[in-house]
Amino acid sequence: MQIARKIIGAFVAVFVAVPVLCGVIWAVGAAQGALSEGFISEVPKEVAREAPALVKELYEAAQVPGAVKDANAKMWLAVAAKQEISPPELLEKLGVYSWLANELSAAMKQVEDAARGRLNRSEVSLDLKPLKAALVSPDARKYLAGVLDQLPDCTPEDRADWSAAVIEKRELSQLRACNPGNTVTKTAVDLVLDRVLAIPDERKLMKGTDMPFRFDALATAGNLLYLLFLVPLGLVALAAGIGGTSPGGFRRWSGACLMAGAAIPLLATSLIKAGLLAAMHIDPAHWDMGKHSHFWTSETSTVLARHMTGITSMIMDRVFSPVWMMSAVILGVGVLLLVLSFVGRTRAQS
Repeated sequence: MQIARKIIGAFVAVFVAVPVLCGVIWAVGAAQGALSEGFISEVPKEVAREAPALVKELYEAAQVPGAVKDANAKMWLAVAAKQEISPPELLEKLGVYSWLANELSAAMKQVEDAARGRLNRSEVSLDLKPLKAALVSPDARKYLAGVLDQLPDCTPEDRADWSAAVIEKRELSQLRACNPGNTVTKTAVDLVLDRVLAIPDERKLMKGTDMPFRFDALATAGNLLYLLFLVPLGLVALAAGIGGTSPGGFRRWSGACLMAGAAIPLLATSLIKAGLLAAMHIDPAHWDMGKHSHFWTSETSTVLARHMTGITSMIMDRVFSPVWMMSAVILGVGVLLLVLSFVGRTRAQS
């Protein structure tokens, strides 16, 4: 009878209790990290910090011979390199990076405050006026006109395509890289800037009615998630109750289940983080997706991987830290129960 109970208890422990406990630790821990204070606003700050260096290195990588395969894109880049100011320097001068660091981060902070009941949803918005002012400034207009002026002259067919696209206000990026002439060039620049001006000055980021009272949805959701632990703990108790034929055996089985259920996510998170960061350094140009992009070359993908690794590592640390903490606590409880089971056994024998 005892052998049958141990077999059934082991089955419940190995195939039900431990997997469910692992899943709950993963789910609750990762959710706690994602719902933690500052997570929503921290990601755009990290992106803004990386943006200037990322754009500069991508531009430099694109200048390497053979880095860009598309002839049209290569021509645009070649002319851009001849300007008095490079594209990364232009973005810095126009204040695009400042807008990313200030306005975008502030907007994400508003999103978090609204989700935590500190701000009405109707007040959450992204201010696009500084970005629009930068993109339609005289410096931006001068740069665009300068690039178009230094392109090689269009053939009659290409000039006709440019004229038709400008008149019909179609997308210009697919046209051949050539100089369509002063009149068309000025109109093309105006068309590009007019599309920027058409962007709304403010973009609402959250929809829905305002709460009649302050309600921290993120904190409430995070606290309610802890109730999920009742399921695996009940299964652990069931497995221990079946397999453990004494109070000491119950503690021993419970401790072993908790240790196994906590050790797996504790080790897995470290392995997953290391594996994912290592995989990001594999040249995406060797993947199938690389065949569909003229820019996804070894040089550019290496630059992207280096900068994305830092951002990804920060995100994983924030998400995985609660998983590590919960796993460590449950593992400690499991060890304590296991020790107590043998202590009780020794006292009974003495």
